[in-house]
Amino acid sequence: MDNFQEKLQALKNGAIGSVLSQIEDPQKKIEAQQAIEQLITLAEDEHSQHLKGESEHASCNDAEGHQRLIEELTQARDQAQAVSKLKSEFVANMSHEIRTPMNGILGMVEILLRTELSSSAREYTLLLKEAGKSLLSILNDILDFSKIEAGRLEISSCEFDPTSLIEGVGEILSPQADGKNLLLSTFIDPRIPALVTGDPLRLRQILLNLGGNALKFTNQGSVTIRADLINHFDDKAAICFSIVDTGIGIPEASLERLFEPFVQVDGSISRRYGGTGLGLSISKRLIELLGGTIGVESTVNTGSTFTFTINLQSPKRCSLGPITNSFQSNAGCSTVIILDDDAQLKDCISNYCDCFGHKAESCTTVSEAIMCIEKAKKDGNTVTLIVDGARHSQLALDLFEREFYGQENQSQRIILLTTKDLRVETEALLPKSLAKTLTRPVRRNALKYYLSAPNPHQINGEEPQLKRPRNYKPANTRKLRALVADDNKLNQQVAKLLLQGLNLEVEVVENGMEAVATFDSGSFDIIFLDCQMPELDGYAAARIIRKLQEQRDTHVPIIAMTANALEGSREDCLAAGMDDYLAKPIEPVELERVLRAWSKDLEKISTITQRLITGQFVSQSPEPVIEIETLASRFSEKNYKQLLTMFADTAIGEITTLQEHLGKEDYKAVRSAAHAFKGACGTICAPKVAGTLQELEAAAILADVSQCKALLSRLDTEVKKALVETKGHLRDSKS
Repeated sequence: MDNFQEKLQALKNGAIGSVLSQIEDPQKKIEAQQAIEQLITLAEDEHSQHLKGESEHASCNDAEGHQRLIEELTQARDQAQAVSKLKSEFVANMSHEIRTPMNGILGMVEILLRTELSSSAREYTLLLKEAGKSLLSILNDILDFSKIEAGRLEISSCEFDPTSLIEGVGEILSPQADGKNLLLSTFIDPRIPALVTGDPLRLRQILLNLGGNALKFTNQGSVTIRADLINHFDDKAAICFSIVDTGIGIPEASLERLFEPFVQVDGSISRRYGGTGLGLSISKRLIELLGGTIGVESTVNTGSTFTFTINLQSPKRCSLGPITNSFQSNAGCSTVIILDDDAQLKDCISNYCDCFGHKAESCTTVSEAIMCIEKAKKDGNTVTLIVDGARHSQLALDLFEREFYGQENQSQRIILLTTKDLRVETEALLPKSLAKTLTRPVRRNALKYYLSAPNPHQINGEEPQLKRPRNYKPANTRKLRALVADDNKLNQQVAKLLLQGLNLEVEVVENGMEAVATFDSGSFDIIFLDCQMPELDGYAAARIIRKLQEQRDTHVPIIAMTANALEGSREDCLAAGMDDYLAKPIEPVELERVLRAWSKDLEKISTITQRLITGQFVSQSPEPVIEIETLASRFSEKNYKQLLTMFADTAIGEITTLQEHLGKEDYKAVRSAAHAFKGACGTICAPKVAGTLQELEAAAILADVSQCKALLSRLDTEVKKALVETKGHLRDSKS
């Protein structure tokens, strides 16, 4: 190596290496290194020519050569950064352009579902909603993948409750499981601390990805989401998360490539189940960013288990949720018998029971259950039978007739597991004095609540509800007023209808200039601004409106509505003076969350989860109130006619009683009467009326007089329609 090459190598390791270290993007660093190698090759070629006699051109000063290389390298770096910026802007713009029409489509579908539709039209609309959400899911996968590839995805850190997070994932996935008649279970090791520190958003995304994948590739059986404590040392808890399914399984030859982007097990799987093949790749990258690793075990036609372990910051001492003294004292002489054919469900509930101090017995057949019941009775133990009333209703009926019929006392009871959609039907299976229902996936605290009651009569039939805040104050009659600025006509209509459905008055404008002018001349309780608008965008409008508020010494919440879902969008909105952020397409539940977070008058906001009874959201189903075919399949003609006659004779009296209790503001009596009437309506197969009564019970718990009145009004309409149908059925049977 001659002197020139030594100096060139020193330059490469020195000044050039220093410039290279400033480039953070791995891809751009590789491109810069390639450019440097090309420059070095050119320099060596030029040096060879100098050695052949062209010395007159070889008198270039070493310092000048160094400077030239550094300038060229700096220019290459700047060009690479410019390209990266252009790519990011392109992805952001594409995100906005795709999400804007998607917001209109999904928003109008949501509104359409709240109007009067025939059964076939409702079915088609629900299919349209599913298709739209699938498209949005694909878009989100691509955006997440591009952010990870570009190194722009950041991990946050905050305190969260792991039990609530995992059980919340179960709640989100339960409709997908119920739609395929799959059993979805969650289990959280009671030794896991009540609070940990980490990134709950990314952990939820991973669990939703893996849980949703498991449900998609499982046609029968179950899916279980578990969290088990591996160890707890100092201030760190190592937690192993498992997603177990009984699905189609994965061939061993495909496991190595499973986490590569855009990879499906094979082409036929992609065509049958859909998807981008990015979900597992994204999950793997996110887990690695959280400092963990992921693995999988799978057997074809048997199922798969995905596991990943991450360390989360936690208090030094693991804490278990509080257990009441009365519960602890009674648990020692209590036997819980779990009757089911799913091993994962029995394992989850059995572990919880052990934690609560109960003796748990798992059974697969009725005969096994009877043996366990008889043994527990002989030992003098309290007997609690847990059986899935939605999947195994006949087993529940058989055991009731053989072991519980006519023996309703404090020492034995039945807990029927069910789904939200089948709760009313499940409640009608057995006497309410003996059997209570619990929706699945089973929440740990709800199970503890049901098992802790000394006898079935102390259980109110509902899972624990939140109590009214102490600082509750009655509302005045004025509706909340919202200002909405969006340049897209369809999005304007979606926002207007959704907000009106939440009981708000809405004024709509088309751009930031109009938003500023309208706010300046009017009075509003909350403002929604689209970020990208002509004349004056949402960011600039927010800054001006915030200054106007400062001059008036007021604070009206400003909420961003944006189709830009890239990292940093939220921060940009908050930096502009906005208070919160809604990503398009706008989910009605998220809209309600924002309103409840920023409104001072919560009682003025209707709830998305109920059927609204005013304005454009009148929802009077054209389907019959009483499902006469279902009723006829459960009872003989003579018996179901007797039930309908009893309903016709007592229904108006029940309504009158509820009205009298509400007039006296006796909410306990309202709740009790609604609960009793709900059972009767479930018996005659009137689930819509029963559902309204269940909402009335919840409103009575909160002593919400305006909500109770609205629900009573709706109930009166539904009952009158049911009475017309009842009289028609009875008249037809006589002719």
